[in-house]
Formats: sequence, structure tokens, C-alpha cells
Amino acid sequence: KENLAVAGHWVSLDVAGNANKDSQKRIKRIQKKYPKRLLLPIGGAGAQKKYILELLKEFTPKLLSKEIYLFLNAGDHKEFFEAFKEFFEKQKADFEVITDIENFVRFCKKNDLTESEKNMKSVTLIFFENYFDAFSATDKLIRISDVLVTKPSELAFYPIPKIFIRRVGDHEAPSVFRSIELGEGTTECREVSHAMDMVKLLCDEKDLALRMNECVIRNSDNGIYNGAKFALEMSLSMK
Repeated sequence: KENLAVAGHWVSLDVAGNANKDSQKRIKRIQKKYPKRLLLPIGGAGAQKKYILELLKEFTPKLLSKEIYLFLNAGDHKEFFEAFKEFFEKQKADFEVITDIENFVRFCKKNDLTESEKNMKSVTLIFFENYFDAFSATDKLIRISDVLVTKPSELAFYPIPKIFIRRVGDHEAPSVFRSIELGEGTTECREVSHAMDMVKLLCDEKDLALRMNECVIRNSDNGIYNGAKFALEMSLSMK
């Protein structure tokens, strides 16, 4: 046990290093009453297809009225991508598809958190055949999103307000408790109706969204999101 230490959360450098700045941008968006940008990434295993399609159905009225905006990263899951595309076509939603990394990078630069959504589609559907591009896209999208909607996977430890949807494995349950403890995530929403309650709370209740961002800033100041850096420094010091 004398060789054990808590490093912190394993977060990519770009996201961890900009946690304070991005949270301040989110707070300004709340104060200006901008609509929320929700990010929904599909994890590596590509589970929960039925749950997510039901969730998208519930999102649709708010998307059509542009009360919310959705970044939907289908990753490298072609089956999901095609199902989502067909769904939005049937709903006659205002959406765009990005499958090229250069277009995606331009999209992220254009839609920084300081920008309004007046020229943005209600839904941006992202798909890459290349696994690395698909995986790294979520990190870039986090930096231009207000709220992350995710199962309690490794993304549970990222510095952004989170709505947790139903977990896939029981090993993911403690991740929710950790996020609640830090004040920047909701309880696990086992049912779609519960997830929609959380969406309404974060979109309509100014104080909750503010508090979550303030908690991210506090946690960042305490070095909680710098686990990778701390682990590296600790291992180098043991040489």
C-alpha cells in the first residue's frame, strides 16, 4: 500500500488544460440565455441503440424548435450512423452530416462556445470510418458543448456538466457516484423519461447549470483532472 497513490482523472491534455476557460465560456452562455448544446457520443462497444433512439425521439420537439442543439458522434459505428441518419430524415429535422476530418476541424473552430447558434443546424451527425478520428472527435466536441450526455464510461471523469444515461455494465455504476461527489454530474437515468427530466432541469434551471460549471472550475483548480500528468510525474520521480 505504500506504493499506491491517487493520481486523479485520466483526461486528455487539451480538455484538462482548458477546463477553466471552457467552463467560464459555458457560464457566459448561461447568462446570455443561449440554447444548450448537448453532446451525445456513442461508445466503443456501440451498445444502447434502442435507448438512444428513444432518447432522440424525445429530443425531437426541442430540436425542431431549436431550444437545444445536438452533436451526435456515431464514432466508427456505421450501423448507428445509418440508423440515426434515417431517423432524422423521417423527422424532417434540420441536420448536417460530417464524415471528413478536415470539415470536422473547421466545424469545431467555427462553433466555439463564444459563438451563437444562428447559423448552426439543429443536429450535427458525425461519423468516421477511422477509429482514431472517431475517438478523438469526442474530445474536440466536448470543448464546444454545454452538456455531455453519456453512459458512465471513461467520459464520466471529464470536466464538463454531465447527464448520465443508462449504464451498460455494473462496473460503471461507481463512476456516477464519483461525478455526483464532485458536483458536475447527474444521477444515472435508467429510463429515457428520467434523462429528459435532467435535460429540462439543465436547460431551464439556470442555477443547476451554473453550479455544475463552478464545480468543474473548483475541481480543475484542485488538479483533479490532471491524473495523467500526475501519474507521469510520479513514475519519472521513481527512476
